[in-house]
Amino acid sequence: MVRNKLSQLGAFLLLAALLSAWVGPSSPGTGGTEAGTTWTKRTSGTDAWLEGVTYGNGIFVAVGNLGTILTSPDGVKWTKRNSGTESYLRGVTYGNGIFVAVGDYGTILTSRDGVNWTEQVSGTDEWLLDVTYGNGTFVAVGGTILTSPDGVIWTKQVSGTDEWLYGVTYGNGIFVAVGVGGTILTSRDGVSWTKRVSGTDEWLRGVTYGNGTFVAVGENGTILTSRDGVKWTKQVSWTDGLLDGVTYGNGIFVAVGAFGTILTSRDGVKWTKQTSGTKSDLNGVTYGNGIFVAVGYDGTILTSPLSSAPPDFTLSLNPTSLTVNQGESGTTTLTLTPRNGFRGTVSLSAVNPPNGLPVHFNPSSLNVPGQTRSTVTVEVGSNVSPGVYNITLVATSDNIQKTAELTVTVRSETQPDFTLSLNPTSLTVPQGESGTTTLTLTPQNGFTGAVSLSAVNPPDGITVRFNPSSLDVPGQTQSTVTVEVGTSVRPGTYTLTLKAASGSIQRTATLTLTVQSSQGTTFIVNTTDDTIDVSPGDGICADANDKCSLRAAIMEANALKTPAVIIIPAGTYKLTRTSPVDEHGGDLDIKSNVILRVVGVRGSMARARTK
Repeated sequence: MVRNKLSQLGAFLLLAALLSAWVGPSSPGTGGTEAGTTWTKRTSGTDAWLEGVTYGNGIFVAVGNLGTILTSPDGVKWTKRNSGTESYLRGVTYGNGIFVAVGDYGTILTSRDGVNWTEQVSGTDEWLLDVTYGNGTFVAVGGTILTSPDGVIWTKQVSGTDEWLYGVTYGNGIFVAVGVGGTILTSRDGVSWTKRVSGTDEWLRGVTYGNGTFVAVGENGTILTSRDGVKWTKQVSWTDGLLDGVTYGNGIFVAVGAFGTILTSRDGVKWTKQTSGTKSDLNGVTYGNGIFVAVGYDGTILTSPLSSAPPDFTLSLNPTSLTVNQGESGTTTLTLTPRNGFRGTVSLSAVNPPNGLPVHFNPSSLNVPGQTRSTVTVEVGSNVSPGVYNITLVATSDNIQKTAELTVTVRSETQPDFTLSLNPTSLTVPQGESGTTTLTLTPQNGFTGAVSLSAVNPPDGITVRFNPSSLDVPGQTQSTVTVEVGTSVRPGTYTLTLKAASGSIQRTATLTLTVQSSQGTTFIVNTTDDTIDVSPGDGICADANDKCSLRAAIMEANALKTPAVIIIPAGTYKLTRTSPVDEHGGDLDIKSNVILRVVGVRGSMARARTK
């Protein structure tokens, strides 16, 4: 009932589609030269009905009926993956380092690489038609609304409507869900939802956010726009056909629908009908790595580049200038931004750096799109004369070569200066709480003066306070730094940069902040091997191969001495005991409050609690 277009007024839709092929005199026309005008059909290797598509971690992922999952690095070559299910998959998204796919009867799958998929327990048998990620939360919609911080543990929410929801997105700090009968709901957190007036009774099938605007699409060519998700305006689409999906990328909205319909718009208001080259229904569309990808029935996959311009890239530095003392070194970050679908290996170098100023890159080459940043270190010899030096950094890939200019100011090592240090250099703070460290300023070469203290662009929800907020050196050399973590901050590891400034002298210190869930730390086991944690107590479950084993998760929970949840995919885990007292030798006492959750088999979950 939910997605069977052929059963919904089939004759009427056919007539509507035929009528929509004619564009009246007031239409903005068809075709053009902007992005999304030229579409190429790709070989998918399947005749499955493809319903959803997303981009993340350098790959496209498409999903469809019979548990179909396809992946592609470029939108051209597609590989079928084993999903482990035959359920109809309706939607897919990427966030927080994982892909999440949803489908009929509460099916939820997760994957870190798009290749290996794990089925999760959703707690519902309702159909799930779409999923999105925002503000540290996954939100899945359909016959219900579910939320999850990690794609593994899901909670059912009250939507306030009995209508089916077809699409959901996140933008401008809010979630927007759309569905049957013109239903539109909004939420700040995915938990509390408010129904909005859409001004239409048409079924809305998709929604996206871009350029400060929400765009919702649906049956009979319906297109609605809103700046805030509350007030909605109906726009002219120049089609009476079904519009089933919409996305935004690099300044362009693209909507897709029945009989190969594709519309494009720069503002969501004025729409242009494009030639897709197919009559197959198109159900989903996304943007990534410089191209749009649309998917539909019978394994249809179309791609459209942003422009006819060749693949390219640009370079930027942050910061663009360094001030370094003789005999010391300074660092900056080089960022490569791919254009027009650029992919490939890019080598990095410095063009004839001045004597005594060697330049090092880490890494020395970038494999785009997976790698786009390199740390650039400039060493200043003790005999280099004070002054200003310009260094040209170059990035080369085949016949493409780009440069960036770095200015290095060398100062005498006897010039008044200061250094910064933190004790401790890392904090572990639960959501809703705070932690402290001590910042110490050490004057060098007779430095005196007022030094202001600040945090450089701390993440949303994390507040950094200094007491005192400035130091009068040499009388004051220490400040207590308090880091407050909001309740909505996503658990994980954050790097905070603390800055001390006095005139032209600026120094920084790095504080590593690990945010724990207020309900405890969650570790997800991803290997059946019996391996040990390499660094118990750092809040990261990882063995020597960067995998989280059952033993490593328990070792980490024991070391942290805080409540922990260990997620264990269904399977067989063999633990070998060679010593009765040593975790490294096989002994595996559980010393903290730990919940073990076994997931991955539909409808079942095993739990064990030990204190």
